Amino acid sequence: MWRRLHPPDVLIYLDASDETILRRRPGETLAALLPRQRRRLAHARAHADLIVHTDDLTPDQVLERVLAFLRQRGIPAGPPLPPQFSGRLRKES
Repeated sequence: MWRRLHPPDVLIYLDASDETILRRRPGETLAALLPRQRRRLAHARAHADLIVHTDDLTPDQVLERVLAFLRQRGIPAGPPLPPQFSGRLRKES
């Protein structure tokens, strides 16, 4: 489906273990949904230009890895993040 809607110039897949997902989203009944979600995303993961395993990374570290990848590919990162967004990343780390 991701290719039919709008084929991306770059596909970046953010991955996390089931344990990390459940820890990050306490109280939600996600455990039963995760295998189905992984199956649905398998094609995108297989075709991703970059896969970032986020288990041991802060949101800022994920962002830095993605931006470094885009810079290596010569893709402009775009305008700076608005302060409310970048501040939110730092608070969650």
